[in-house]
Amino acid sequence: TCTPGSLSGTVGGETLGVSCVGAAYSSANVGSYTSTITYTLTNGTGVASDYSLASGSATGAVTAKALSIGAPSLASKAYDGTTTAGTCTPGTLSGLVGSQTLGVSCAGSAYSSANVGSSYASTITYTLVNGGNGGLATNYSLVNGSVSNGTITARSITITATNADKVADSSTSSSAI
Repeated sequence: TCTPGSLSGTVGGETLGVSCVGAAYSSANVGSYTSTITYTLTNGTGVASDYSLASGSATGAVTAKALSIGAPSLASKAYDGTTTAGTCTPGTLSGLVGSQTLGVSCAGSAYSSANVGSSYASTITYTLVNGGNGGLATNYSLVNGSVSNGTITARSITITATNADKVADSSTSSSAI
C-alpha cells in the first residue's frame, strides 16, 4: 500500500489532493525492495493541472506471515537416565498462502528430572522447512514457546537366572548361582 507524504511548494496556501500507486516488488518473498511510485494530483483549493509532481521511489519490505499451529504432543519415554523430552509431534499448520505447503518439526526442552514421574512440562521449539507449491520457510513465522507435558515411564529390564548343576540326591531342590 502506498501512502503519499505531505505536499509542499503550492502557491498561496493552495491545497491539492494526492494519491499514489507503487509498482509491484521484484519478488513476493521476504526481503526489502524498491518500488517506483506514481503520484496523481487532484483539485483542492488549487487546480491540479497547474502543478506537476514527478514519480519517485520508495523502499518497502515483505515480512514473514505468521502461522498458527495446533497443539503439539510429546510421546512418553522409558527411563533412560536423561532429562531429554520424548519425541515431539507437531500440530497442524494453518494460515499458509494459497496452496503452499511447509514441513514442520518440533522439539521439547529438557524435563526438570530424569526420574519416572507423572508429567513434566516442556517448552516446544518449532522448525519450518520448505514445502511444495512455492512454500518457502523463510516467508513464514511460527511462535515458539508453547508448553506440552510428557512422561517418563519405568524401563523394562530382564534378568536371566542360572541354576547350579547338582548330583542326583533324590530331592527336587535347586541351588541358584
